[in-house]
Amino acid sequence: LDYDERDRRLARLGPGQPAIDDGDRKLLVTTRTLHLRKTRPSTFAGSYTPAAATGAAADHVVAYSRADDVVVVATRLPAGLQRNGGWRDTTLALPNGRWHDVLSDTPATTEVGQLLSGLPVALLVRAGG
Repeated sequence: LDYDERDRRLARLGPGQPAIDDGDRKLLVTTRTLHLRKTRPSTFAGSYTPAAATGAAADHVVAYSRADDVVVVATRLPAGLQRNGGWRDTTLALPNGRWHDVLSDTPATTEVGQLLSGLPVALLVRAGG
């Protein structure tokens, strides 16, 4: 591993800073997820509860909540998703409250196409939690 390069990338990926390549994206997902896990250990010790998606591409969403304050969303079978026209009207049922995506550092929406527009995954936390 080139630790100096990782340090440069980490310095560039501060809050609100976008990833510019796949290396950045992988590091961003890894570091922000590990940070969330460190700050909310009881959340990550809990069980998983499926989160339902509806709409044309619902079969391409894998989503679940941990405890009541974190929701994980991932794209499933992206080549088929693209071939079939993308997310279109697909939405995700989120528990009540305001949600924030720690990966994109933006407020979360229930529209999956918007939620996953920058990365094929999202890590949502209940705002204020």
